[in-house]
Amino acid sequence: MIIETLIVLLVILILNIGFIIGVYNTIVTGKNDYEGQINDLKAEYQRRVDLFMNLVESVKSHVKFEKSTLTDITKARSGINPLDTKKVKKLDSVFAGMKIQLEAYPELKSNKLYKELMSNITLTEDRINSARGEMNNIAEDFNTYIGKFPVNIIAKLFNTKRLKYIKLGAGSAKIDAPKIAI
Repeated sequence: MIIETLIVLLVILILNIGFIIGVYNTIVTGKNDYEGQINDLKAEYQRRVDLFMNLVESVKSHVKFEKSTLTDITKARSGINPLDTKKVKKLDSVFAGMKIQLEAYPELKSNKLYKELMSNITLTEDRINSARGEMNNIAEDFNTYIGKFPVNIIAKLFNTKRLKYIKLGAGSAKIDAPKIAI
């Protein structure tokens, strides 16, 4: 009878140790998921800065080129007598390499680039918001897990702290988007 009691107590002890190990491993996994999501969010913030600055510079440069091209065409067209062959040849040299029709302007690409810039800004901000949401979901799941009985007792034994949520609004630690001026 004593041996049977010892075996039962040993089995209960082993099951409790197994339960504690399982809880501890789940806590470690939750913290690692949270840290991984923090790193993903930081990567999205860095992507935003890099992408925005490169796109803005590209759009600015293209707008500048188009502006100077249209200015040159307008200047070349103004005041030219069609019978003045010297000025007509000069105008032809300005138009060399440009595919244009009579009285038609070259196709402007900056509008398309603006649209692409806005699309990329929207996509990037959506990715950041998604990463924030996923981070809050991980924190919520973790905090719920360590708050339930009997896990809360084991969590306290390992000095486990609740994970923080990302809160947006007044006084939050939000990283602002770069200012875009074209």
